[in-house]
Amino acid sequence: MTTLDKSHVTVVTVTYGHRQNYLELVIQSILNQGISSIVLVANGVSWDIESWVRLFGTSIHLVMLSQNKGSAGGFAVGIQAATQLPPPLIWLLDDDNQPCEGSLDKLLKAYAQLTNRHSQKELAVFGFRKKWYNDRTDFQKIILQERPSSFLRFHILDIPNKIRNRTPWKKKIQTALPNYLDQPIKMKHVPYGGLLFHRDLLASIGLPREDFVLYVDDAEFTYRITRQGGGIYWITDAEIEDLDFAYKDVRYKSPFFKHLHPLNPQDILRRYYLLRNFAYFNTYDLKNNVWIYFLNQKIYLLILWILALKYHRMDQYRLVRKAIQDGLDKNMGISPDYPLS
Repeated sequence: MTTLDKSHVTVVTVTYGHRQNYLELVIQSILNQGISSIVLVANGVSWDIESWVRLFGTSIHLVMLSQNKGSAGGFAVGIQAATQLPPPLIWLLDDDNQPCEGSLDKLLKAYAQLTNRHSQKELAVFGFRKKWYNDRTDFQKIILQERPSSFLRFHILDIPNKIRNRTPWKKKIQTALPNYLDQPIKMKHVPYGGLLFHRDLLASIGLPREDFVLYVDDAEFTYRITRQGGGIYWITDAEIEDLDFAYKDVRYKSPFFKHLHPLNPQDILRRYYLLRNFAYFNTYDLKNNVWIYFLNQKIYLLILWILALKYHRMDQYRLVRKAIQDGLDKNMGISPDYPLS
């Protein structure tokens, strides 16, 4: 089994705008865990981050970007910078991911044990972000993730369960982690925040795709690991606290859509990149069942069209169709209609 310690780890985190309040807590937690190698990407920040970084001596390697390149561009630059530093392991954290005490030790221990199953060129482990997996969540669905041939996480086989969950016979809310989460759980793809891997992995999967800009870029990046036969393992006792969780309130309001509601008149920029990138990403699984994929797509859009008529949101429906079509046409990159501020 490989022997690893904290001196083998470089943390990569990306910040933007004015998020100093979160970043300070995250950096302090990282340093408290015994890490002295941090790559911080300033992705179009609006405060004097350079003066602030100097307070930490040589622990933080600052990468300044003149404009916001999105999460994809920020993490691509940060990961590339981390490969030039001595530590061979890279730990990705969002600027509001505060590692709980001992979380890195648990990730390192799990990673070392899992090298008996996979080489370091095909292995990653992932921390447990508890707020994303709260007691309202179906943990089995998290592990399985979207069904093959889904379209934007919609699948016709999920309709009966969605209907049942709006009746008196709905499933009881889960209040505790099931026993099967006591062991490393193999995942299909995961977010950036909490992911630990060896830099040798990049030789086989490359860097995040900057043309994804925002959203789904982390799923696309990590899915390359499992598509090539590697393993991503969810380590549920390596906890990471999400400090900024405002986005959670808009993720579960729609009767059919488990992400930001496509017809919401707010957050147009978010919706465009999320829907476009998901539509593109879903084409990766076309080979599973092309006909089911297209059936899911047509039913999804039909339901959305009916809701748009009902709630007088046809303008939003047209935006959704454009985003989806851009994804299917692989029209990626920063859209001139939706530039990042």
